[in-house]
Amino acid sequence: MRATNQRVPKLNDATQAGPDLERAIRSYVRTYGVWHGRDRAARDFGVSRHTLWRFMARGHTGRVIPRAVMDSVGRSVEEVEAARKTLIAEARLWEATERRLADNAPAKESASGSIGLSLGLENTLLLACAAPLATVDEMSRFGRVPASTLRDRLGKLTDRGLVDSVPHHLGSLGPHPKRRYFPTERGIVAGGRIEHGTECFLSEYPVSKQWFRLLVERLDAVAVLYRVVSMISDADPHRKPVRVDHYRSGPYDMLLTLSGGRSIGLIRQGPTLPTANLRYRLRSVERLHSFETPFVTLVLTHAD
Repeated sequence: MRATNQRVPKLNDATQAGPDLERAIRSYVRTYGVWHGRDRAARDFGVSRHTLWRFMARGHTGRVIPRAVMDSVGRSVEEVEAARKTLIAEARLWEATERRLADNAPAKESASGSIGLSLGLENTLLLACAAPLATVDEMSRFGRVPASTLRDRLGKLTDRGLVDSVPHHLGSLGPHPKRRYFPTERGIVAGGRIEHGTECFLSEYPVSKQWFRLLVERLDAVAVLYRVVSMISDADPHRKPVRVDHYRSGPYDMLLTLSGGRSIGLIRQGPTLPTANLRYRLRSVERLHSFETPFVTLVLTHAD
């Protein structure tokens, strides 16, 4: 029971509840996102994934996320911190159960899990999951890994049945077909073992069946977006790995995050879509709050 003289933050001043409570809320949200996945966290907090990313990575507090946390776990530093510790305890219990089940498995599934993979192969597998259907050259520029090294690692992952590839040709990207790599079902399971489990992995990476169907149906558009993103990543002065996020809804097709949290949102308007669609997407961007939009919006069209 709270003391009568303790000030309880109101719902509409969540962002003014004091630095200690704000830090506690930010820590809780970060733990929640790691444990449950960012897609579920965004749904549970009632915000878009991009808003959640700006809260976690860019430090934009806003009102919706703090209000959702205070409504669900409490309005004091002690209550929020206790909820965060509960999340950590649940995660540790789940990880211990996963390890025990893996240890008791007959063959330990060394070929389909993260067991036996070097750190370089694990990072390459995660890169293929983060940017499925990208080429070696594109992934090399996203992850800052030499193309020759990356090609060798992808070959090893392919031999283990964790990665596969498909040829793709688009005239605007050159006269020759490009081989595009993607994780297999066994590779997705292995990626889940590397990270926080398959369920969380499917929510954080675009590797579900629904995602693959969408990416394959729009492979020409995805290829163009990857090419543009790889060109932009070359301009990053710090030459650090960049993050690529696909979007299924909203005005943006893809979000590129460079070093220092600088972000570029990409909108692609293909030749088969009417110009009214582009006008609608641009109006949607204009209606977003400043903390919901990337630093730069880049529109790609087939003609002027």
